[in-house]
Amino acid sequence: MAVKKKVKDIEFSEEKKTKKGKHLQEEFVEEIDELEVEEVKEDISSKKEKKEKDSKKKKVTKKEKKESYIHSVRKELKKVVWPKGGDILKYTLAVIILCVVLALFFAGVELLAAFIKGVFV
Repeated sequence: MAVKKKVKDIEFSEEKKTKKGKHLQEEFVEEIDELEVEEVKEDISSKKEKKEKDSKKKKVTKKEKKESYIHSVRKELKKVVWPKGGDILKYTLAVIILCVVLALFFAGVELLAAFIKGVFV
């Protein structure tokens, strides 16, 4: 008899736990839903604020005078670091020497190929 009573008590307490757990779970879900709604509202309001700021910035830039193409080209050319006369001479000599060296190399390879062809043929 005592064993049956203990089993019933255990079943009853488990039933209470599951009901209580379900109730707590429902409350938790409701709280999460409320928090998500608040977050979405905050996101929407922050996006609206950003759009308003961006639109104000655009209005300001539209009011400014547009730069002409020639003016912008001059502005960019002022940023260029132009080489000095001595540097130009150095670079020109380096290119000429490199071209001569490569021409001699390829002429030598061609002469070697012609010599090998003449020996074996």
